[in-house]
Amino acid sequence: MMPTNSINPWTKNSGDFHLDNTSAHIWRVHLPVHESALLKLESYLSHEELKRMQNLSFMKDKQNFVASRGILRFLLGRYLSCKPDELTFSYKKHGKPHIPANDISFNVSHSGEYILYVFTKKAAVGIDIEKIRDDSTVQKVIRTFSQQEQKTLVSLSHHEQKLAFFRLWTRKEAYLKAIATGLSYPLALVEVTCLPTEKAALLKIEDQHLITQWQLEDIPLNTPGLNTLYCAAVALEHRRNLIFWDVVLPF
Repeated sequence: MMPTNSINPWTKNSGDFHLDNTSAHIWRVHLPVHESALLKLESYLSHEELKRMQNLSFMKDKQNFVASRGILRFLLGRYLSCKPDELTFSYKKHGKPHIPANDISFNVSHSGEYILYVFTKKAAVGIDIEKIRDDSTVQKVIRTFSQQEQKTLVSLSHHEQKLAFFRLWTRKEAYLKAIATGLSYPLALVEVTCLPTEKAALLKIEDQHLITQWQLEDIPLNTPGLNTLYCAAVALEHRRNLIFWDVVLPF
């Protein structure tokens, strides 16, 4: 469920990392992260993560990787009361990270100048953010959607279609990340709402009898101009109260 303070639900991190079975915490990071903080975050990374970072070609990509992974470790360390550099990740079939033998679930998404994280307990979860842009591949991707989704999108003007596409994409991708398949899953098997008059909702999934247990929500960015520049969504296997935090690093 969305918070009642929907005008601006985001608040600064108060140091409250208590996570129960009724809530999900969504965290927002604005890039770039200060260089001094990056040095600390880099010290949290594993040998394998450092190798992945070093294999990236551009400095901006290296810095964003350090920020994304380092802050994930920082937040998980607070939730699990352990040192960030002591965390060991395992990976599911399609690369989704998780902490073995723990009931905390999490997911990460990065686009443009923003990273979003979501954490909850005892429920699969996925999050996605996309910067709205003109993309020559949009028409090709639309052809992989369900018949009803294609029909809806082609009925719209170019501007409306672009917004609806990214609205649809983030909602669909959040669900696919939650079930840990990503884009290996046939996109037409998952159907979501996408019109501006429609609330975020799953309309069709492979296990249709389970659809009512899922929660799909748009994430309000609530910064002037951002809601026209980005689309973001979160999918949760069970219903949760959403709490929104801006990350404040203590270093």
